[in-house]
Amino acid sequence: MSKVLKCVVIDCSQIDERRYREILSNVSKERGSRAESFKSFSDKVISAVAGLCMEGLASSLGTKVRKLKNGKPVFERDDMHLSVSHSGGFVAMAWSDGPVGVDIQRIVPMSNIERRLLTDSECKVLEDRSDRSLTRVWTMKESYLKMTGDGIAKGLPGLDVLSDESSVLKEGHRFHTFDVSDDVIVTICGRFDPCDAKVQSLDMGQFRNASSPMSSMFSGISIDMSSRQP
Repeated sequence: MSKVLKCVVIDCSQIDERRYREILSNVSKERGSRAESFKSFSDKVISAVAGLCMEGLASSLGTKVRKLKNGKPVFERDDMHLSVSHSGGFVAMAWSDGPVGVDIQRIVPMSNIERRLLTDSECKVLEDRSDRSLTRVWTMKESYLKMTGDGIAKGLPGLDVLSDESSVLKEGHRFHTFDVSDDVIVTICGRFDPCDAKVQSLDMGQFRNASSPMSSMFSGISIDMSSRQP
């Protein structure tokens, strides 16, 4: 079971062109080029902020981030694990000393994908079929697949995260879901005790000075999610 599990959520909706340029000056050239390759400004911001978070965290841990062939970001040191997600103008990043996955989603109409989303076993146990409830299930499945590195197309069919028959739960994986706002949900997946879990918001306003080291981004973040193992 993981002894350390942390998660931050960043609201990117208020980042303007000036702030975006400041953030861009704090990320690697590779990440900056990737951010600039997007057409829409919101996508540019999301990419830059995600890069700043990953590179800033890696710097604070004395390591770097690389990507696997499937696109999953990982640390070069193998004793810490990383997961990043974005949706609806938010970026979520989780890291742990054990495998971890995070997914963040804005609540949208889900009735058209309900049958593809739920297994027969899950249909029997899930009474609440509201958009919020189904979005929660979606984030649970996405967070698990982000942890394993499997894509939605490969991993979603037949994936059970709710019923007593779930191999995911039998293997000891747990989920913790938070309401980031009225219409945004984030879920973290891993082997941890969710009882004391909390999500911390990160204020991008602290990066007004482009010369600020990226590692300072995480220097003041306490353990906001912990299984508190003895």
